[in-house]
Amino acid sequence: MDPQLVHKEDIEANDYNPNRVPDPELRGLEKSIRSNGMTMPIVTFKRDDETYEIVDGFHRYLVLTEWIGEDWIPVSVIDKPLGERMMATVEHNAFRGDHKTELMGSLVESLEEEGFTPEEIAEELEKEKEEIIRLKQVVGAADEMAADQYGQSWGVQDDDES
Repeated sequence: MDPQLVHKEDIEANDYNPNRVPDPELRGLEKSIRSNGMTMPIVTFKRDDETYEIVDGFHRYLVLTEWIGEDWIPVSVIDKPLGERMMATVEHNAFRGDHKTELMGSLVESLEEEGFTPEEIAEELEKEKEEIIRLKQVVGAADEMAADQYGQSWGVQDDDES
């Protein structure tokens, strides 16, 4: 079903979502929604009483309604029994992935190449400047460790050479 707008009073959280998001990440989510708009609708199940149960997107719903003040929320609707909705909640949470340190370091380097300063990157990504510097160091150290002079020093030594 295509996304539709539903009034916030007709949407309710489920009682089985194990996911919790700390406030710093919620602030990052708010910033993202304000900057990019609502790019992913809330996944819901339409109950017999015409209310919508959140399957995925509770934190987007929370930020939209309580922090930003939206009344109308974009939702998509799935029609699945409770057990499948419960599994869908976990799947949506689990399969988004996480940010790998080396890939984040490469992203920071690319952003700098695009003209962003470490301070701007830290602000935009909701990170401390020191974390941005550490991410750059991880990539730099990995590049150095891959060089021949370092790579060969980690070889196995024969007993004859001791």
